[in-house]
Amino acid sequence: MSLLPAIFAQRLTQSIAQFRVGQLDCVLQVSKRRRTIGFKVMDGCITLQVPYGLPVAELELAVNGRRAWLLEKQRQQLALPKASVQRLLDGENWPLLGRNLRLTMVVAKLHRIRVVENQLFCELTRRQQSLASKQRLLENWYKEQALGFVEHRVNYWQQVMTHCNAQSLGQITVRRFSARWGSCSSCGDLKFNWLLAMAPEFVFDYVVVHELCHLRYMHHGKAFWHLLRIYCPDYQNAKQWLRDHGHSLVMRPVA
Repeated sequence: MSLLPAIFAQRLTQSIAQFRVGQLDCVLQVSKRRRTIGFKVMDGCITLQVPYGLPVAELELAVNGRRAWLLEKQRQQLALPKASVQRLLDGENWPLLGRNLRLTMVVAKLHRIRVVENQLFCELTRRQQSLASKQRLLENWYKEQALGFVEHRVNYWQQVMTHCNAQSLGQITVRRFSARWGSCSSCGDLKFNWLLAMAPEFVFDYVVVHELCHLRYMHHGKAFWHLLRIYCPDYQNAKQWLRDHGHSLVMRPVA
């Protein structure tokens, strides 16, 4: 039985941070733009995305139908090891496209980051030795790497994928997403999570192809997955890698 306040007893009209339905503790997100019920499990937290005005009884029925799946996803995620926290210290490993680079902090006249063989040189002035300055420099560098790789791979796949042409593409940007790796808008704008710069190339490449397939199919139906399989036959391996290791792609460095 739902434990919603009386005002929400019949229909859902407001998001609720702590919502219990079907004996599951969830986050309820109500949106006037949604037409169907969405289920999401992130870091062991179950989120229900529902249309405005949805009857509570209908949501409870839908949750009961997905209960086993939700509990299994939650169990898998809670069993994952906690993401390690990288330290901004000499000798620490920082990944770039799946390759570990050994960090070396350097005091210099100008601030910059450069890669020499397997070393990541982080050069800052004497006035920029705070943790915030180091993190800001590193974040900006990862964003540059992510954008450069995205533009390179989009250019490559544009030549390979027959439906992908200059007219269908919009703006390409990188940003920080909280719960997704990329997106494609109806006008062809592509956005990618810059944390993918830490993932192996085949994983990053999969996300690029995934979003490019949305230029033709703005859904995840059978036609979409068939097209993706043509250009990325091992996409399941990349998806599994993100499931198993996506939580480790973080930027929370400590000194």
